[in-house]
Amino acid sequence: MHLNREKISDVQMKMLSSAIGVGALTKLELLDISNNQIGDAGMRSFSDAIAKAAIPELKELKLAGNHIGDIGIQALAHAVVVTRGLTEVTHLILYRNQIGDAGLAVLAVAIIGGAFTSLTVLGIKDNPGQPAKLAAALENRLCLLL
Repeated sequence: MHLNREKISDVQMKMLSSAIGVGALTKLELLDISNNQIGDAGMRSFSDAIAKAAIPELKELKLAGNHIGDIGIQALAHAVVVTRGLTEVTHLILYRNQIGDAGLAVLAVAIIGGAFTSLTVLGIKDNPGQPAKLAAALENRLCLLL
């Protein structure tokens, strides 16, 4: 599903997340919601939907160019760890957001703890945080850190 540059805000993300949470998109393999206006509130809604394991076949999650910060990425990491969801995701693209060291550290802990087991590409460039902890978390995986 390509929703790139659709001016999606946290309010619209909550509506999309509701559809995901009730299982309306269980066969979805690609979700590109890049270059929108999604912030931490929208990511919390999305994470709540993920906690229901509502999109088990998702392979690519593209969230670049939004306003996602530490709180939003922490919510996503927590949901994935708790439910062991998004196990099929190979590409997680988070370029050009507001993710700092705290958010990247939580994402690293989630990856070390077994989250995102199929991940082969993790895009985090152009965020305020330093990727050193993520690089260490990925050193035993075949995953490209961009």
